[in-house]
Amino acid sequence: MQTTDKAVNLPAPGLDSKIRVAFLWTATSGWYQADKKMKETHILPLMKATMDSWKNLEVTLLGTLDNDLFSSGPNLLGWHAIFLYDVPNVVVVNRMTNSIRDAGLDAYMALQAIIGRPYFLLEDVDK
Repeated sequence: MQTTDKAVNLPAPGLDSKIRVAFLWTATSGWYQADKKMKETHILPLMKATMDSWKNLEVTLLGTLDNDLFSSGPNLLGWHAIFLYDVPNVVVVNRMTNSIRDAGLDAYMALQAIIGRPYFLLEDVDK
């Protein structure tokens, strides 16, 4: 095992630093029951407008992952895509998840938030 002489500070978890959120998105039965025209003219434009509205909440999109390259139909993992954000506080996370419900998109998709923090060994958490 390789070692180093440099000590690493082990910070205690807390809400005084950035809040990192991974949103797990999945399609529900309403999505699969909708025809192509409904998806392209109603559902997808509404999803885009709703997610675009999140920009007004002082959030930073860090990345996305869509796992559809090697899957089709209902996903066995329980999610189809992940959206990774830095957010200012948990109230904003609640607003983001509620925006899906308020838009009526919960008939077609589900969104679940996992809240954490940046991983201290890979990112500077003192920013």
